[in-house]
Amino acid sequence: MKKLINLSILALAITNTSYAEEKNSVTEQEDQLEEVVVVGDSIPEFSTIKKDPVEKTEIYAGKKVTSTDMETIPEVTQNNLRQFFSQTPGLLVSEVSNESFASINYRGLGDPHEAFNIQALQDGVPVAADQYGYPAKYYITPSDYISSIDFIRGGGALMFGSQPSGVLNFKTREPNKDEPFSLLTKQVFGSKNLYSTYNEVSGTDNLSEDSSLGYLGYFHRRESDGFRDANSDNRINSGALKLDWKTDSDTRLFFNQDIYDASF
Repeated sequence: MKKLINLSILALAITNTSYAEEKNSVTEQEDQLEEVVVVGDSIPEFSTIKKDPVEKTEIYAGKKVTSTDMETIPEVTQNNLRQFFSQTPGLLVSEVSNESFASINYRGLGDPHEAFNIQALQDGVPVAADQYGYPAKYYITPSDYISSIDFIRGGGALMFGSQPSGVLNFKTREPNKDEPFSLLTKQVFGSKNLYSTYNEVSGTDNLSEDSSLGYLGYFHRRESDGFRDANSDNRINSGALKLDWKTDSDTRLFFNQDIYDASF
């Protein structure tokens, strides 16, 4: 019996040694595979992650920021927030019928009702009713006036206010720098007496070789009876005047005036 056991152990050891040598041989062959290098360029027109720590007056160091160009998403009417944030991972939109409310949250943090836990900015300026006492979001920048949307995640949001679930910064359109005068108008009609209009004049006048004056003014109105038989109608009027004065090669002055009126 002892000899039989010894012979079995010896056979097993020989088998394991043979298997190990075969495995090492396969591994050496795998290590000798031809190296493959893949090279490609990023596509700038899609949503990107900002990498520069400082951009103009905005600080992005230590924060993950998703920037979405409005030109890369479908035409948005009536401030459809699901289309706004279709390329912004982690933002959750709650269904509300009120045109003036923004009800969103980030990865389930906080109550999405009126976006209490998300800081909302327009060109870096808070738009909450009271960002420290009552941070409800009753104002949303009209979609046709937005050029891009930045979303700042995590603790970096606390640099801009008290809401810990992130910061949404709506960047508005700049004056047309290629023409002294341009006109843009959009008219949308739909069911439930939907009507939306956006009208904009914009341009830049070159005062000298190093100075220029740019301007942009818009008026927007949208109205609808809503999808309910009663108590879902809404009327919104908004407008803005923006001036961009480049006094010399090193100095630019900006003036912004926004007007917003909502009835719902």
